Amino acid sequence: VEKGYPTYLAMANEEAVLDMKLTIAANGRATYCEVQEVEGLTSFNDTACLMLLKHGRFEPARSPAGEALVSRYRMRISFTLKD
Repeated sequence: VEKGYPTYLAMANEEAVLDMKLTIAANGRATYCEVQEVEGLTSFNDTACLMLLKHGRFEPARSPAGEALVSRYRMRISFTLKD
């Protein structure tokens, strides 16, 4: 099982796809996470947000002058098991 995949969900052969909305600080760290939509169990929601807030690093948005800005970012995460 891949690091971060909830063990109890892997053992139950559960999978999910989540549409996420993040706020990215000027330093490139995620500061807010919200699951917008889930295909599968909502049990993956907390795991996905915790992983992104703890480990996610992003290139921050920039103003025309090159200043780093706070921005919003949408992404899709898949929790899938390999056969």
